[in-house]
Amino acid sequence: MLETNNLSIAYQSNELIFQNVNFGISKGECLAVIGENGSGKSTLGYALIKIIPNLIRAEVSGKCLINEGEYDFPTAKKIIGYTFQDADSQIISLGLFRVKDISDAYKNSRTCTKRFANDHIREQTLPASLAELSEGQKQKIILKLITSANFSYFILDEPSANLDQIEKDLLMNRIKMLLERGKTIIILTHDIDLLNNLRPKCLHLDKADSIFYANYVNFQKNFEMNIKEYDTFSKSKSKFAKLQSNTKVVSLKEVNYRYNKKSKFSLKDININIFEGEIVGIAGRNGSGKSTLIKLIGGVIKPNSGKIEYLTNDKKKGIPNSAILFQNPNKQIFCATVEEELQFGLKNFNVPRNDINKRIEWAFNYFKLDTFISDPFALSFGQKKILALASTVILDSKILLLDEPDLSLDMSYRKLEAQLFSDLIQKKKSIIIATHNKFILDNLCSRILYLEEGKIREIREI
Repeated sequence: MLETNNLSIAYQSNELIFQNVNFGISKGECLAVIGENGSGKSTLGYALIKIIPNLIRAEVSGKCLINEGEYDFPTAKKIIGYTFQDADSQIISLGLFRVKDISDAYKNSRTCTKRFANDHIREQTLPASLAELSEGQKQKIILKLITSANFSYFILDEPSANLDQIEKDLLMNRIKMLLERGKTIIILTHDIDLLNNLRPKCLHLDKADSIFYANYVNFQKNFEMNIKEYDTFSKSKSKFAKLQSNTKVVSLKEVNYRYNKKSKFSLKDININIFEGEIVGIAGRNGSGKSTLIKLIGGVIKPNSGKIEYLTNDKKKGIPNSAILFQNPNKQIFCATVEEELQFGLKNFNVPRNDINKRIEWAFNYFKLDTFISDPFALSFGQKKILALASTVILDSKILLLDEPDLSLDMSYRKLEAQLFSDLIQKKKSIIIATHNKFILDNLCSRILYLEEGKIREIREI
């Protein structure tokens, strides 16, 4: 049995993360840990794997127990398989610097089954360079490596966050198979679909009072109202996505892109016009080119051929034509404080000081940033995503390019995000969203671009 006994954790800033957490799960059982952004889900995972306090300093009281006994960091590494929320950091920590390293890891791992390794190699989905891997492909690699190893316990931090629906279904089947084999699994997640499918025991983390639900039905009764409120609220906002004008803001003509001469084209023959005041969704499998298209439109990378034309004069006014929210906020945040992070883009575009102060005050109020600690690197992944979104929106660009904007967000922030989209559309902003979230695609978008192997397979009007 894996359990905690009155576990409490505070970081050195004396910021209490949670207190008196108690749960217990036995062989072949699954526990889902849920809670608001910043509630301590990843912190709990770090404590169970003994990263806290051995690698990350924190004040810890209470106990983590396996079969009623305490255990140390070396023991945890041998018996607990852990997948981090940020796949990039785990790929580096495992020494996977080249695609060949990944293939070798599958083939050579003593704990990896030959059948699994061969199945993966037969897929032939890996590109020539790690730089070409999508966030979803990275997560898929880490999940396969860890869950195919012979650990007794698995802790999966937001395992479905970057996966397309097909990969998510495969993940759920993989988890069920592990449970049938007697493995013990803890999932740290905001994914309601995953919970409804697995129906695990649940631990709701809260700084003041964490609650352990040994029965999924009891958890469902307590939280279904929040889910219904979000669905109703978001659907009420969907009408704003339909306010499409005939004014083009950006046009892509015969756009092609590949990362280098040896790789295949990531995007091929892309033709699309984006109009003022619409929300366009970009959908497709992991590795289909969604993030690459976002980066192309935003000017982060340049097409090998074809033309991308902005039909707006905002840049002449000191405002960027477009602003990008990257899928991984760790690639977008690099200032020492939350306020400096918000200031950074505004200062680069020479926004007047008075205007900067007004925008930052608005961002703090709108996104509830006053509840965040000052150090952006100490924020949870979801909180970093909110900060990155706030930094993107306050640039006041005509076009917003949002890569998985709801990634790792709790229900309250997803509701806030739906409100934000409606506010922006009323201001005639154009929003392009790359996402796997079917609810966003079906209820908030006016059009959906379906990408398949770098090509637009279909454009669907909603």
